[in-house]
Amino acid sequence: MRTPWKDYIKEKSECDDIRTIIDEVGLEESLRIILALRGLTLTIPKYPFKEARKEYILNNYDGTRYCMNKLALDTELSQRQVAKILDIDISDTTKG
Repeated sequence: MRTPWKDYIKEKSECDDIRTIIDEVGLEESLRIILALRGLTLTIPKYPFKEARKEYILNNYDGTRYCMNKLALDTELSQRQVAKILDIDISDTTKG
């Protein structure tokens, strides 16, 4: 990608959304993404990988409370949310 003007991008010259992307992934990757998707209105959901987390929980739960707590930490969900995905009552899990 030919962008000889990239050195003129100033620290505070871009809109907040673009600045956030640059701060998060760096200027080169930001330019690649922004130039490839320019004009596109993009909304990123708060929990974009909900189905992947659900599948991970269902495939890795071994029936113990310890495992439920570990899955909650791994997926950044609460123990109650993990239990809901597993369709179990938290008080029914065995100690482990």
